[in-house]
Amino acid sequence: QRVMIAMALACNPALLIGAAMVALVVVFALISAVWTPYNPTEVTPGRLLPPSTAHLMGTDGFGQDIASRVLVGARSCLLVGVVAVGIGALLGVPLGVTAAVNQHSWLGTVIMRATDIVYAFPALLLAIILAAARGSGSTVTAMTAIGIASIPAFARVSRGAALQVLSQDYIIAARSAGTTPGGIAWRHVLPTSLRWCSSRPRSVSGWRSSPRRH
Repeated sequence: QRVMIAMALACNPALLIGAAMVALVVVFALISAVWTPYNPTEVTPGRLLPPSTAHLMGTDGFGQDIASRVLVGARSCLLVGVVAVGIGALLGVPLGVTAAVNQHSWLGTVIMRATDIVYAFPALLLAIILAAARGSGSTVTAMTAIGIASIPAFARVSRGAALQVLSQDYIIAARSAGTTPGGIAWRHVLPTSLRWCSSRPRSVSGWRSSPRRH
């Protein structure tokens, strides 16, 4: 498996560059958890200083050390990404599986129409709405907005995977044996859908970046 991963990286320069950039962000985030050159929010008189031994990346218009802010920003980026994807997966995958199991009933229709409504709102608009409701904008608001905006993507991908699983012979055998729809969803459909979604991150993110189809 390691050889296959190495061959995939060697044959795909874009994948190699992307992996290196992600690894760099992770390293910056780990470093910022224990050390930063300066307080990233401290305002000092030394504004717009060029890079030097004291400030490796210089300072911004408020005299804040740019290197420190980059380190702390990497940590925030990872936190937002992990939490937002976690919210989308924890809510979207069960909804997609439920919609697939109940595809011929009103429940499946309601779930998918609800995800269509959420999908119509961009993540930025959801963040503005949540910020107005909470009275202030914060990282938590951004994470929540991005997570909610990604629920339809996970729901659609997991529903497609669940429909493929439900057409298999062992699912038909489970139904013949008297297994309830909830038991089939929990024992067979949900684990397979989770593996399908985790192995196709581009499919999930593509729902947010692709043009709308009518």
